[in-house]
Amino acid sequence: MRKIKFTLPTIGLIAIFFLTTSLFTACSKDENGNPNGHNVRYEVTGNITVPVTIQYTPTVDENGDFDDDYEVTTNLPWEKDVVIAYNASGVGCNVSADDASPGQQVTVKIFEDGKEVINHKGVVDADGNLQISLNHVFKR
Repeated sequence: MRKIKFTLPTIGLIAIFFLTTSLFTACSKDENGNPNGHNVRYEVTGNITVPVTIQYTPTVDENGDFDDDYEVTTNLPWEKDVVIAYNASGVGCNVSADDASPGQQVTVKIFEDGKEVINHKGVVDADGNLQISLNHVFKR
């Protein structure tokens, strides 16, 4: 019986083959034929000059476990990409600000799989406050 000798380049090619195969076969569906998840992007833009507080639906897996990081206080613009489990019903994004200049504007957009699915523009009120709540329900 003849022994096969594996050289480093051969092992590297085998590893690349298996990695590439797993990437192309692990993408679109789970073992039950369900989609793996919803790719969601939140975008918040505007001319507001104070930091805003943003709360959003974080990455959620099929067991309902989610990232603890789902609130941020930041200057604009801001964006965040998350993956939401296929069995989740939807996502939401809330934006608020205090002590802003009346009339300044903020736009919140939610994208699903690269397509904008909902947006809303809010205007700071006469008291310097802004509150936007935007939700998107996934189609089944």
